[in-house]
Amino acid sequence: MKWIDKMQRKFGRYAVHDLMKYLTALYGVGLLIDIISPDFYAQYLCLNMQAVLHGQIWRLVTFMVYPPGGGLVMSLLIMLIYYHFGTTLERCWGAFRFNLFVFSGIFFHIVAAGGVTLLEGNCIWSGANYLHMTMMLAFITEFPDTMFYVMYFLPVKAKWIGIVDAIYLGALIVFGLLSPLIPTIRISNFTTGVVVLLCVLNYIIYFFSAPGNHYTPRQIKRRVEFAHKVKAPMAKAGHHRCAVCGRTEADGDELEFRFCSKCKGNFEYCQDHLYTHKHVE
Repeated sequence: MKWIDKMQRKFGRYAVHDLMKYLTALYGVGLLIDIISPDFYAQYLCLNMQAVLHGQIWRLVTFMVYPPGGGLVMSLLIMLIYYHFGTTLERCWGAFRFNLFVFSGIFFHIVAAGGVTLLEGNCIWSGANYLHMTMMLAFITEFPDTMFYVMYFLPVKAKWIGIVDAIYLGALIVFGLLSPLIPTIRISNFTTGVVVLLCVLNYIIYFFSAPGNHYTPRQIKRRVEFAHKVKAPMAKAGHHRCAVCGRTEADGDELEFRFCSKCKGNFEYCQDHLYTHKHVE
C-alpha cells in the first residue's frame, strides 16, 4: 500500500526499535502482579469499557500487561515463543512496519471492545490474545517451512498450523456474520464474528502491505500460477539422480542424495545405494 510507504517515509524515524523487549517486559510485570495479587488486574487494569467511559482511561493501555498463557511456567514459555516471533518479524519487515502491525492490533482490540459494549452493554477484556494469534500467523506466512514440534515431539511444518488457524478464524467470522440470517448456526454469533474480524485487521493490513507485496489479489494469483507452471517441469526433471537406481528427488521428498568420495567422477547416490554400490575406479 502506497499510503504505508508514505507513512514510513514521514514517521519512520519515530518507530520503536526492539519493540518486543518492551512488550515482554510488560508481560513480565503482569505475570508478577498476577502472582502477588491475582484480583488486582481484574479490578484496576483490564479493558473494562464501562470503567473507561467513567474516566479510567489508563485501562486502554494497562490491559496489555496481562501475560499470554496460564500459570508461571506456561506463561514464561509462551512469552519466549512470541518474543522470538516478534523479533524475527521486526528484522524481516523493519521497525516501522512491525510497530504498525502491533499498535494497529492493539487499537483494533480496543475498537472491538467498544463494539461489544455497544452491542451487548459492556465488555471486560483481558490481554490481547488475537494480537498474539495474528503475530504467529504473520510469522508462519513469512516462514511457512519452519518446523514446529507439537506436544514437544511431533514435527509439523508451520504452514499446516497456519492453515488450521486461518480456517478456524475464518469460520468464526463467516458463521458469526451470517448468524442473524441463519439462526440455526451455532458455531459463532454475530458479536464474535465482528470481534474476530476487527482483531485480525492488523494481519490483513500486513498481508497487503508487506515489503515487495504491492500487487492486487488478482495479480498475486497470476504470479502464483505462473510460478507453479515454471517449477513443474524443473521438478519433473530432477536436479539429483542416483547412479544405480536412477531415482530423483521428484520420486519422493524423503529421498536424500550424496556424492561418493571413493568413486572417480561425479557420481551421486540415494541413501539406499550410497553404501552398497560398487565403486567406480
